[in-house]
Amino acid sequence: MDSAKFTKNYVVNCHDTDLNGTLTPSGCMRYMQDTVNFQMEKFGPSYNELMERGMSFILSRIKIIFRKPVFSHDEIESLTWADTRCRAFSFSRCYEIKKNSETVAEASSVWALVDVASGHFIKVSDFGSPYGYAEPLDIPLKRKLAPAGDVEVKKVGEKTVFYSDVDKNVHMNNTVYADVLWNFVPDFKDRRISSLDIMYESEAPLGETLEVYRGECENGYFFRTVRPCGKVNVEAVIEVERREAAQ
Repeated sequence: MDSAKFTKNYVVNCHDTDLNGTLTPSGCMRYMQDTVNFQMEKFGPSYNELMERGMSFILSRIKIIFRKPVFSHDEIESLTWADTRCRAFSFSRCYEIKKNSETVAEASSVWALVDVASGHFIKVSDFGSPYGYAEPLDIPLKRKLAPAGDVEVKKVGEKTVFYSDVDKNVHMNNTVYADVLWNFVPDFKDRRISSLDIMYESEAPLGETLEVYRGECENGYFFRTVRPCGKVNVEAVIEVERREAAQ
């Protein structure tokens, strides 16, 4: 295995599963990103050390492919690595979840490193490569998620950002969005998420109420959340399949 790839083993917590006993989208993201935190702690700087230095990684884009369901108390292997596409202000990172040596989920993401006080972005060349690099996964990231043509996108609900949704930055943690949007998928009891593609446009602070918009697109649904100020919060595409087809 490439030395730049960091691995952490987990047993799936039953509280990270849904009414069908399968790992939730947000649960999957949490295991992926928890693995990153362990890698950062081992090689430094850690998440907390960056915060103390006035810096924070902000997720701007992630696409996750859910290949097979994962169930309560399954033993999984979570891998992550910074990939060789890191350049300018874009910190690229990949993830892979394995069960019995078989890949059950994988993801490609892009992050920005921000100076919290000034709001300025920090270049990859100025930060360096303390976590090492490995080759990226073949998961293309589209430049635009909004569906083309006359797709009807209408408001389907609202989401208020509560205490349990936020992280140390006091805005909704990026992993929470996966379940927030999944909650607005029709007939989710009979369906399984097969892919999730999210573009993060602006932060959702504690106490703010987002408007949630949805439209149908090929193999799934397009989502947009909008803040009270009118700014787009996130755009996303969730692809789904019948649950029995995934077993």
